[in-house]
Amino acid sequence: LDFSTQHMIKLKIFAADTGTFRFKVENQANTTEFVEVDAHVGTANQWIEISADFSGNTGTYNRLVLFPGYLTTNADTYYMDDIKQE
Repeated sequence: LDFSTQHMIKLKIFAADTGTFRFKVENQANTTEFVEVDAHVGTANQWIEISADFSGNTGTYNRLVLFPGYLTTNADTYYMDDIKQE
């Protein structure tokens, strides 16, 4: 993932509840090199677009990890689609 010109990662999510969604990018060869950005899912039971801004991050990131329902104690099903870098 090259953030020198495209700083945003966006996706569409359908979640049963509102809350925090965590985006994480990391260096696959050295997993101690990572950046995490949180987004807020503000609408439940509807497709919405959320995004994470990785401006200023110039490391080598070749793995994207997604944490829907971050810090949620209830297990649930999350649907994600249209993941893109812009």
